[in-house]
Amino acid sequence: MKIQALGMIFFILLGLMLVGCESTSLGVSDTGSQQADQQSAAVSDNVSAQQTAPEPSGTSEEIASTENSTSSTATQNASDAPSTPDTSADQKYDKVVTVEEGDLVSLVAKAKDPDGNDITLKFSSPLNAEGKWQTKEGDKGTYSAAIEANDGKATTTKNVQIIVKEKNKPPMIKFIAPVTLKAGDTIRFEPEVSDPNGDAVTVTYSDWINESQYITSDRDIGEHSVTITASDGKLVDKKFVKVTVIPKNNPPHIEDMQQVVVSEGDTIKLQPKITDPDGDPIHVTYSGWMKGDTYTTNYDDAGVHTVTITASDSKAVDVKQISITVKDRNRAPELDIEVG
Repeated sequence: MKIQALGMIFFILLGLMLVGCESTSLGVSDTGSQQADQQSAAVSDNVSAQQTAPEPSGTSEEIASTENSTSSTATQNASDAPSTPDTSADQKYDKVVTVEEGDLVSLVAKAKDPDGNDITLKFSSPLNAEGKWQTKEGDKGTYSAAIEANDGKATTTKNVQIIVKEKNKPPMIKFIAPVTLKAGDTIRFEPEVSDPNGDAVTVTYSDWINESQYITSDRDIGEHSVTITASDGKLVDKKFVKVTVIPKNNPPHIEDMQQVVVSEGDTIKLQPKITDPDGDPIHVTYSGWMKGDTYTTNYDDAGVHTVTITASDSKAVDVKQISITVKDRNRAPELDIEVG
């Protein structure tokens, strides 16, 4: 009986030991699983997107924080062409970056591993191994890039959408030649303006005048400069136009003349009074019945005649007509004596 009792006690103790070992094994397994879950969660939770101050001529974005050593790789070198623009509307992104053609895209990825393991960072196209992409003209479009953080056991991925907008270009004003006009004339500007991006353009005027047209006067005689500015709201183009206003020419003036009455045989001397407001030299001509300012009538000139006087300063003329009446002069009879 004693032997049986001791045997039963031995088997009970053995069973308890086996249960304890089993319990210990299960505890280790659960702990390892919890640590792996915590590590994955730590990496995922700490990969956040935070925008920092942009680098010159580009955009710099920061993703997560790093406390232990990291290395990075990429599927594309910086000199390679970018991948095909992303056209998917369903993909979810952790970060959206918007730049213009020619800007530098710079993503700073930072990862933290709760176990202190080394982390390898990997950037996909169009980013290079440093998380950068120098865009250029023609890259307009929407692109997708992935950043992976790997500690050798687990990987966390963040997706970034890069939107490259067409680079804004300034409007263009076609060349405008210098303008010369007379005082009293109207100057009117109709510049040919275009915008490479098709943006709406506003045209303004400044300096001498602030509108597209202007009526000059004697006060404006001289040289002036007009600035024509075309703006699309962001960039501008300017043209400087030289404008010269010269005095307006005033024609000579012939004063009215009284009718001339003479008799046959008299000499006519025309002396018109002519002035030029601008002081220009005057050239006078006569036409019609007389070809000059002086004429001696004869006995066949009886009647009414018209003479046209023209005064010219080589730019403008004034014309006057004068009426000349030649009276018949009584002539004594002619007498011949013959010897019969």
